[in-house]
Amino acid sequence: RLRLYETALEQLSGLETVEAEFLRGTSQHHLGHYAEALKTWERLAPRLPAQGQAYLAGLASELLSTRLNDPKAALDYAQKGLQIVEDYRLHYAAAVALEQLDQARQAGQMLRRGLRVAEGTVISLQMRRLLARLYRKQGKEGLAQIELAQLQRDDLSRPSGVGLFGGIR
Repeated sequence: RLRLYETALEQLSGLETVEAEFLRGTSQHHLGHYAEALKTWERLAPRLPAQGQAYLAGLASELLSTRLNDPKAALDYAQKGLQIVEDYRLHYAAAVALEQLDQARQAGQMLRRGLRVAEGTVISLQMRRLLARLYRKQGKEGLAQIELAQLQRDDLSRPSGVGLFGGIR
């Protein structure tokens, strides 16, 4: 699979269309060239409509918090995206960055706002799990247990016996 991304980069060489730039950044990301992917997406963002800019802000935020270990920049990107569109994925990205910055209370607030629009989505399960962890960090075990109970109720895989988040306590 990595060879396909390498081939894509070769074929995209010299092309500067919006599509080529997006694919270049995606290929760089999958090949582990994270700083280059971020630069490509930064170059691309001004050429996109607002929704596309918000999407790239989310990608950049995730990349910065999980791969480039820069939660402050990750938070900045998530907040820029949230200025464009109220999206639960951007709330989640901001919450992850805030947790990394040891701002558990603000991260919890961000998650609660995001959960209002994320109910019924798969990411809402991950959001609830993070919220429970944040409550525990703040010494709020009762609230953590409420979130874990809601997580168990929301876990759509439970009837199949799998339970994606059944082992969380």
